[in-house]
Amino acid sequence: MAKVHPDLPHLRGDRYRISRIDGGAIKEFYLRNPSLGNGFNRPSFLQTLATSFGREVVHLGLDRAGSLEAVASLLVQRIGPIGNAQSLPIRYTGLESVNSHDVPSQVLALRKWLAGPKRRIGRAHYSFPPTVVFDSSELEFGGVSVKYNETCVLDLEEISDENGIPLGANRRMKERLRQTWRHGVVVRDSWSSDVVDAMPRLLESTYVRNKGVSPYPTDFGNLLWNRHGDDPAFTMKTAHIGSSSNVVGMAIGITHNHRMYSFIIAKDNEDEASKNLNVNGVLITEMARRAKEIGCTHYDLGGGTPGIIDFKRRMGSRTAPYANVTTAHPAYTAAFLCWEGLKRFREWTMGESRRR
Repeated sequence: MAKVHPDLPHLRGDRYRISRIDGGAIKEFYLRNPSLGNGFNRPSFLQTLATSFGREVVHLGLDRAGSLEAVASLLVQRIGPIGNAQSLPIRYTGLESVNSHDVPSQVLALRKWLAGPKRRIGRAHYSFPPTVVFDSSELEFGGVSVKYNETCVLDLEEISDENGIPLGANRRMKERLRQTWRHGVVVRDSWSSDVVDAMPRLLESTYVRNKGVSPYPTDFGNLLWNRHGDDPAFTMKTAHIGSSSNVVGMAIGITHNHRMYSFIIAKDNEDEASKNLNVNGVLITEMARRAKEIGCTHYDLGGGTPGIIDFKRRMGSRTAPYANVTTAHPAYTAAFLCWEGLKRFREWTMGESRRR
């Protein structure tokens, strides 16, 4: 007999009516709940990701007692007949709830609905910003994976230096930043050629340094510029040394509700003139200066490896935990295990070909 947890919301009768919703319903949902949303779950940006990564955007409304309580925006990949709302290298996407305490019951309701015979979406990933706090034990009891990562948040009230150096940055970091400027690293607004041509190279160099492979398709920069080059929510900055066309770094941020979210910070780690300089640091200071200028109060720098998080803390940021939740329906476990094995083999062969 199955063990019953009496405190699980979905067992207490918190039922939801789930259905697809259109752009008008999503817009109305955010107008009624202006505190919700972030830079990454904007429908236009989700469509950019879907187009680039070959996904389908699925917007779902979770209705209870005639009230829209949550919106799930999923990027669905089809692996044969099975759907996978896959985790991409983007945080804070998947589910927006009016009440964070209801997140467990909503995630469990979505797992059951998505796995239905008409939809066959066996796995889904949700990432929640630090402000969304819920009892993860309810999900873990239901067989759902909950993992916590750290993001680094810079308080822009502490940006007083005209160059954007945070007051909380440690002494050595401040000196390294000034040394980088003295050696001729300059930050300017990005050009189309920076995003289209230089960004893929910078991303590859950044991921290789951290023993990884860039997940972004080669044409991602072109699509990003065409869709968001004139988008006021996007700030794109390029670092160069010497000639303005000698691009050695780039930063892209997305603003929403007086907060800037770091999307990409990438550096050329092979350039002899700049590889030992703090290019990422001067990009962050310029992005922070710009964010404060346009009325933002915080700059969410994201997380990374322990070394990257330590670097961002030395820049003056504080860390905050955020939850990543992955649901998998038991009926599709074997299929996903097989697919993951093939994916790991493909990534290994790609890495071997790069090392040759």
